[in-house]
Amino acid sequence: MLETSADDIADDSDFFADGGDSLLAAELVASISDAVRADVGIAVLFLDASFAGLVRATTDAHTQNLAEH
Repeated sequence: MLETSADDIADDSDFFADGGDSLLAAELVASISDAVRADVGIAVLFLDASFAGLVRATTDAHTQNLAEH
């Protein structure tokens, strides 16, 4: 989605600083939510735009979804 090489992205890289915008954020979060079958929510990117933060939020949403089902 970003026009940044995967080699240039670190855990603490900022999604928005690396070229992301609100439309890409919505698309990314929707794709992740579909993949893990859990609602990640776009707010996570605005609260913590790091890729590590997105991974944590995705893991938390997936874990919560598993616990509920």
